Amino acid sequence: DYAVGAYADWEVRTDAKLKQRAVAQRYESIRAQDKAALIERRRRLAQMLLAEEAAFQQQIDALDEGPDERRARMESRARELRDKREAERKAFVDQQLERQWRLGCDALRNADSVNVSKACDEARGYQLEEKLQLLALEQQEASIFAEQWLNDGRAKAKRELDEEAHRKAMDEE
Repeated sequence: DYAVGAYADWEVRTDAKLKQRAVAQRYESIRAQDKAALIERRRRLAQMLLAEEAAFQQQIDALDEGPDERRARMESRARELRDKREAERKAFVDQQLERQWRLGCDALRNADSVNVSKACDEARGYQLEEKLQLLALEQQEASIFAEQWLNDGRAKAKRELDEEAHRKAMDEE
């Protein structure tokens, strides 16, 4: 009996130790993976930091321009501004020439006038239709409110009559 109990106890303790070792090994495995991931993340962050520092250094170096580079940059900017100003001037001149031509051409001026009149008539027609719809909606709402007001008045009058009849019945008793 004692030997069987001791053997069973030994098996239980051994099994518990094996499970404890398996848990400890799994824990250490997870810790090792986490540590490896942390080291890898630190390495990537260090690389990113170095790359960022290199980019900043390049930007700083680019800011240090010599007199020739500064002159070339200013000349380029002056050319851009001059070209932009010239393009704006040409566009304005073209616009004014077309305006002058339109004003000088009677048939075109009449056609423009007709087109403007048509557009105004269409806009006015749309506005009138919109106003009529709005008025119809307002009249519909007013009739609904008037009907509700009449129904409320009828209900109040009926309630007053019922109360009066109830009072008379109470007085007679």
